[in-house]
Amino acid sequence: MDEGREWAKGLLLGTSLEDKLRPPPSLAIGGAPELRPPAPGRPPKMGLAESGERLPFPSVDSLADPVERGRALHFFANHELLAIELMALALLRFPEAPVGFREGLVHTIREEQAHFLAYQSRMATLGVGFGELPLSGYFWRAISGMQRPLDYVAAMSLTLEQANLDYALRYQEAFLAHGDPETAQVLEVIRNDEIRHVAHGVKWWAPLGGGELDFEAYRRNLPATLSPRRAKGLSFDRSGRLQAGLTAEFIDDLYVHHNSRAGRPKVWLYRPDTEDRLAQRGVGKEAALVCEDLAPLLLFLAGPEDVVELPALPSSAHLAGLLALGFDLPERRLPSDPVHHPFGPLEVFGEATAEDRARLGIGGTPTPAQLYDKRWAAQVLADYQPKDPRAQLPEWARPVVVASTEELEPLRALCKPYTEWIILKAPFSSSGRHRVRLPTRRPMSDAEVRTAQGLLREGPVRGEAWLERVLDLSVQLELSPDPKIVGAGVFYSSPRGHYLGHALGGFGRHLSPELHRALAGFDLWGELQQVGAYVAKVLLKAGHRGRAGVDLLLYRTDQGLHLHPLLEINPRTTMGHVARALEAHLAPGHSGQLQLLPVEEAQKATPTSTGRRHKGRLVEANLWLTDPARAHKVAVRMIVDPVNSR
Repeated sequence: MDEGREWAKGLLLGTSLEDKLRPPPSLAIGGAPELRPPAPGRPPKMGLAESGERLPFPSVDSLADPVERGRALHFFANHELLAIELMALALLRFPEAPVGFREGLVHTIREEQAHFLAYQSRMATLGVGFGELPLSGYFWRAISGMQRPLDYVAAMSLTLEQANLDYALRYQEAFLAHGDPETAQVLEVIRNDEIRHVAHGVKWWAPLGGGELDFEAYRRNLPATLSPRRAKGLSFDRSGRLQAGLTAEFIDDLYVHHNSRAGRPKVWLYRPDTEDRLAQRGVGKEAALVCEDLAPLLLFLAGPEDVVELPALPSSAHLAGLLALGFDLPERRLPSDPVHHPFGPLEVFGEATAEDRARLGIGGTPTPAQLYDKRWAAQVLADYQPKDPRAQLPEWARPVVVASTEELEPLRALCKPYTEWIILKAPFSSSGRHRVRLPTRRPMSDAEVRTAQGLLREGPVRGEAWLERVLDLSVQLELSPDPKIVGAGVFYSSPRGHYLGHALGGFGRHLSPELHRALAGFDLWGELQQVGAYVAKVLLKAGHRGRAGVDLLLYRTDQGLHLHPLLEINPRTTMGHVARALEAHLAPGHSGQLQLLPVEEAQKATPTSTGRRHKGRLVEANLWLTDPARAHKVAVRMIVDPVNSR
């Protein structure tokens, strides 16, 4: 008779606490692998609760009450008992595992039994008996399906026991703070033991077939029932992890890792190439690299329980800097990551592809393509009635449809007295691309004619006067469930119309004193509100739901300042929405900028993010929103300057 095997079966299937706490008679555990039972044996009234039955865990602040301290220990004691049962199951499931690995398991069981007894003793002192509260079976359901010894190491040693480093340290401090040094001493002993338990997993990872222990290898080998988030607690015991033999790189990667706890989390995608796809043209290498650089901005739009899919993951050092400055980041995933659970709604900067929806298992109806068409926006503009005459476009500034180079001549002639240039925009264009500027006061060169002809090959385009830009303005909309204007502000663009960034903070703070004087009597804010409400109504009627943006332009003529009330309609999430999300982090009375910098300039600047919060809001920051070290073309920075804030 194999006494060791019988002892392990007693730990797993026994129906008394004495069975669970019996010391091992021998380390020899042979025989054939055992199948896992549906549940471990338990004493009467100590069975595991069904999935979905949950009892709130006592908060740290509630531990002044001795009974609440006892309830907290009840949770911990159940975890120790589950660990004993799961370790016994591992011994019975994997009798051919290396002897040293199995000896380590037996030694760990001895310590887990001691932990249970220590918790039970302290609970009794605090007036709580083990079994008085429901006993969670989550750990059993998550781990008992292990198929290999490496599964045990990944799920137990490197996940649950690693998290216990954090819990033991955090609650040791909490019990001390509430005048219970006896329990704090128990938790200190347990933390030291858990360091050895994690070290056991680190030691056996490679011999059991895991290869080099880095974070991605660990993540790949976790069962679908667990995520790396389960390897962290309320605090983060970096010292304990280093003592256990985990590398600094692994620890950094775990520290910044986040998994959504939502049942069906919202998923965010960055697809700014929507117009290119609608035009059935390629994006181009340069534009594709810019898209990859800007995709991490979704991290600031998404909520902490959402999931953001990125073409490449930011470095752990970059993410740690954001966490240190108070940003609660969502889960990040790669397109190649498997889908372990159903996702909820899809949020897209642009339009998701059919492949996106199939891969993520999310349906939905795309926005009608015509709403992205610049010619359609011109029709919407034609029906708009502004509040102020200065927002009424003169005839020469109104956009028209141009179908051939011959039709350019009337437009050039009309605009010639007022501006040196006209601009042609492809029906599906964005970000200053697929547009051409042509002269009005001189003949077009052969190169300009060829460029115009190339643009017209896609079909009729939108043509209009090139206005003397004074200030770029935008309005941000949300059209579901109810239409509303969520913000308006100033943004920056290059002379050619390429986006450079957004002003952050109060709308009026970014208007110069000269502009304030020039706009005296012009209700600019009221005009922006009216434009936003008008476009929202039109988009809803046309079948669009979700976010949208409107670009406007303050321009100069011989008669003074005027407003182009509807330069662009973007039936999607915009950079303006990103700016509004960032403004939520600003302290009252503060302002700043969202800046897109060329990679050469970004990599010469200070690479480390710095900042300071007061009452949870930023009062000063030089903060990299995207990782300049990994940028291809552009990096994005947020500046909050207390000197210029008021």
